[in-house]
Amino acid sequence: MNKIVLALTLTMAVTLVGCSTVSSKKQSHQKSKPDVKTVLLQCNKASTSTGYSFVTGKPTSRREADINLYFDGDDCSQGVVFGSDDEEGYIFQIGHKPWSELSLDDLPQVDTKSVIGFLPMTKDKEGLAFWVKARNDRYALVRIKSITPSSYSELSSGSTAEIVLEWTWGRTGEKGN
Repeated sequence: MNKIVLALTLTMAVTLVGCSTVSSKKQSHQKSKPDVKTVLLQCNKASTSTGYSFVTGKPTSRREADINLYFDGDDCSQGVVFGSDDEEGYIFQIGHKPWSELSLDDLPQVDTKSVIGFLPMTKDKEGLAFWVKARNDRYALVRIKSITPSSYSELSSGSTAEIVLEWTWGRTGEKGN
């Protein structure tokens, strides 16, 4: 009877724990996605601009935002994403990369070229990664997860434009400016 109980106990232990053929060496070399937050920026007929503060973790006005989505009837008719202001010095493009190829240690340097922003906000921008210099002088690593594109005239007719961003803070240290 004791042998049957022992055999059942071992069988249940193997079943509950499971077995894996993945070696620990292989797992240690895989780069995992960092702990990221997700943000939805949305524009519509009522609001053709929206901003978000990485510092407070909340949607906010353009004056207090670290990143903005904006539409107008002119050169930004298909939307633009820009930093704290629509000038250079806030957005540093990395390129289309998965999280596994991004490093939280590669902060922009004093001589790193920045861009004013990205436009038009179309599906081809999905997967684009970039650094954003926040108002507190820290850098957020941002990646565009998805885009529901629209135009200014479509927003005026009732459509909605959406951009889903994933982001995390870069590691602080001696890098960066």
